[in-house]
Amino acid sequence: MIIAQVSDFHLRADPKAQLRGIDLAAGFHAVIDLIGATEPVPDRILLTGDLSDDGSKGSYERVLGRVARLGIPFHWIPGNHDCLEVMREVLPACERYFKADNWQFVLLDSTVAGEGAGFIPPHELAFLHDVIVDDGSLHTAIALHHH
Repeated sequence: MIIAQVSDFHLRADPKAQLRGIDLAAGFHAVIDLIGATEPVPDRILLTGDLSDDGSKGSYERVLGRVARLGIPFHWIPGNHDCLEVMREVLPACERYFKADNWQFVLLDSTVAGEGAGFIPPHELAFLHDVIVDDGSLHTAIALHHH
């Protein structure tokens, strides 16, 4: 099983936007193209936050358009620069817990409104507790944006 995990595209509404002199769209396209060219093809993609820098609908539409074209199932969680409401509007709903082969994956939302640092709140810990299989039969991967 191959998992591609990526984060921090920081796309903006303006497709020509730069951040500290870096062409955001070019970096995003290079990463997605690399995933698409990987052999064997990844089984899943985990998009772990800061897909957008400005929380704009256009930035998430570009993420969806490029990632969906790969035909690889993907899962996402927000980062501190993302807008969860807009993400939910544009990106398809996805499971934050799934099993594949002898692995279980849990994606946790560690964002704190208005903060750069992350925190795992009690409701996310409860989610983790409720879904995780803890009998030794599965390896476990937990993904989040900021710890």
